[in-house]
Amino acid sequence: MLNAANATGKMILDVLGTNPDAKPTPTGTGQVALFTASEVSGNPASSVTASQSTGIGVGTVAMSWNFAAAHWGQIALPINPAAPAATVTPGGHTPTPTATPTPTAAPACTGDCGGTGEVTIDELLIMTNIALGGAATSSCLAGDANHDGAIDISEIIAAVNNALGGCGA
Repeated sequence: MLNAANATGKMILDVLGTNPDAKPTPTGTGQVALFTASEVSGNPASSVTASQSTGIGVGTVAMSWNFAAAHWGQIALPINPAAPAATVTPGGHTPTPTATPTPTAAPACTGDCGGTGEVTIDELLIMTNIALGGAATSSCLAGDANHDGAIDISEIIAAVNNALGGCGA
């Protein structure tokens, strides 16, 4: 279990890397599964599962998983939720939603370790291993967007966004 401190207006994103046989399921109250990707890019030894908190701005959220794996890694962090869509209020006035600030993308595709123009789950796992100290930054230079010789959570989030929305999206 990982207790993740939340902030006003934020949600918690939790990512768990395991082997596919682990079949992780989220068990924390206030936690809901987002996706699981296994055997990515032909690698049967990799699996990534993600969940998110169900509330916005909730204090500390317990991100728990039920799984059986000897090797695993977990990262949880507060993120900005998507901006709400505008709604029509009585009287016909449509309020303008306030834009949620997002990090500025690096010119290259953050997380595209192989230079293929897309970010794969394998590359997200490589970046997670680097962030946890299990691999050298040189194994994914495209993951080090700020060129500080390390991979931090903001760079992993940028890579996840590139994996979901495509490079340059």
